[in-house]
Order: sequence, then C-alpha cells, then structure tokens
Amino acid sequence: MRISWIIKLFLFISCSVLNVRVSFAAEIYQAYTGARELAMGGAYVNTVNDETSLELNPAGLGRLRSRIITVADPEVEVGSKTQQIVSTNSNYLGMMDPTVIFNNSKVAPGDHYHLKLQVFPSIVFQDFGFGLHVMRRFDADSTATNFHLDYTQDIDAALGINFKFFGGIIKIGVAGRYIDHSVISKDFVIASTTSISVPNSGKEGTGIGVNVGGVISLPVEYLPSIGFTVHDLGNTSYELTAGSFYQGVASRPFDTIQTIDAGIAIQPILGSHTRFIFTAEAHDISTLSAETNVMRRVHIGGELNIGDLLFIRAGLNQNYYTAGLEFASERMQFQVTTYGEDIGTSAAASEDRRYLGKFSFRF
Repeated sequence: MRISWIIKLFLFISCSVLNVRVSFAAEIYQAYTGARELAMGGAYVNTVNDETSLELNPAGLGRLRSRIITVADPEVEVGSKTQQIVSTNSNYLGMMDPTVIFNNSKVAPGDHYHLKLQVFPSIVFQDFGFGLHVMRRFDADSTATNFHLDYTQDIDAALGINFKFFGGIIKIGVAGRYIDHSVISKDFVIASTTSISVPNSGKEGTGIGVNVGGVISLPVEYLPSIGFTVHDLGNTSYELTAGSFYQGVASRPFDTIQTIDAGIAIQPILGSHTRFIFTAEAHDISTLSAETNVMRRVHIGGELNIGDLLFIRAGLNQNYYTAGLEFASERMQFQVTTYGEDIGTSAAASEDRRYLGKFSFRF
C-alpha cells in the first residue's frame, strides 16, 4: 500500500490552521513528557499504549494488550550543564531547592540549569485506568546581573476511559485530572535576592483539567493511523482551591491554555517477533501558523521492537536528534534517552542537550 497520502495528510494538518497567536519564545513546556516519547522525537499521539495514555492521549488506553499495575517508575532528567552548575558550590543535596539553584547559577552565567523528576504509579486496563502523577521541573538561567527561574510542581490524579467504534478502528478517549499546580516563573535581580521559594515568589492553586484524544487505525497493510489530542480542553483554571503544599501563597497560577496535537503513524510488522513504528506529528496546531520557526513544533520518531524485550528508538525533536534504548522483562523496564530541546527564541534557536533514565517495576 502506498503511504504518500498519509504524509500529505499530516502536512495538511500541520500547516492549514491560520492566524491565532503572534509570537513565541523560550522552551515550550508540556504537562507530561516521558522517556519513550522523548526518545522518539517527542511524538506520542498515535503510539502511546500504556499508563502514560492518561496524560498524553486517553485513546491510547484502547491499545493496551493487558492490565498494567505500575508500582514504581522513578524518572530523572538533567540538562547537559546541570552537573557543571551544581559542582560550582558542590551542593548536590540542594538540586531541588530554588535558593540553592540561584546560588549555584549566579556564578555560572550563560549556562542553562535543567532538572526534572517524576513518578507515575497507576493501574490501567484496556479502555480504563487511573494514576497519580507527581512531577517537579526546574529551569534556570543567569546573567551577570539577573537570574530567571521556571519552576513547576504538578501533583495530579488522573482517571481515563476509552470508547471503541467499528471494531476498534476508531478510538475516542477522555481523561479527567485533578491537579495541584505550583509555579515560579520570574526574573530576579541578583544583587537584591537572598532566597527564593513558592510562598514568597510563586503561585499555587488546584483545578480540574480534561484531555480528549482520538485515533483512527486502518486494518490494512502497515496499519496506518491518524490521531489527535486536545490537552486542557477549554483551558484549565487553578482557582478551585488555594492548594495544599505551600502555606501563604496569595495568588493562583495562570490558566493552562488548550492545545491540540495531531499526527500520523505507520506500524509495519517486520517479522514474527519484530515490529516497527514510524510517526510524525505537530504540536499546538491551532497556533502553528503564527510560529516563525515551524520546526519548533515538529516531532518525528521511530521505534524498533524486538520481541518486546529490546526497544531501539530515534527521532527528531525541534530539529535536534533524539535516541533511546529500553530493556524490558515481564516485571521490570529500564530506559535511557537523550534529546535536544530548543530553549532559544523563534528567531534564534538554542539547544539544551538532555539525558534521562527511568526504571519501572510493574505487573
């Protein structure tokens, strides 16, 4: 079967939406990213098939082959300059303390600090699941006079369900998320700053967000599919309550704006124990036409699955290469990934090379 029409359809989806926003700069943040997706160029819409469907595309719950109970799955991600920045003061115990990050970064101007940690214990069945996602992310930059910090802590309980139509050819999923969202996104004058914390510099609030996703998979050669995810349907507000983890926070975070990601995939079966996935997608397509550098939204990746034991992944994320390996057994998984993230502006790209590892115990 020829697949040129699939590529044309992807390009149409990516480039046909017109005139919404005006400018973009710095890193494009997503509520959830994981080792598998990042190794495949940041693409996930048509490929997610495990507990991460609750955060990425709830239609992926329809692709589960069996129940998955995830007991522990710590994931750690660091930027290429993070260790170098921390070593300036040799304070490794303070890698998640905003004040320590400030003290380390201000003596390493021009180097970008990035650290993310997350866990996602969960129980998912075919077409249904729930889980608890806990994530902390730190990004910081310093000049001779100023320090900028982007900090996010998300603790969200997710519940998702998928519906199948026409024998599973069409899958439509919905996931609701109760979120406690804490942020600091602020510039600080180095000479007048002594400490940084959420109560004195940040915002916290709770809200309910909804993700909706769909996948159409054709039962023909190469199993072509086209899919979408609407994140934060109708925008997610954090005005529900004041939050539970920091005392004295007077203001609430800004709403998380609705985004739509869409893409295509083919999944040829290469042998009795070997499968391959190729996928390409565009993120936040409703604002794509206003993006000066469209490649900041493009994600392309592939995965070679050898006997469900070894997974080899590679891709392109925002024009930067990605790669990863996974070794899996019946109960455990070990994944390593590297990817490049654009932390520059639409006019001037700048790569931050990142490395992450993930260990999972599930049954």
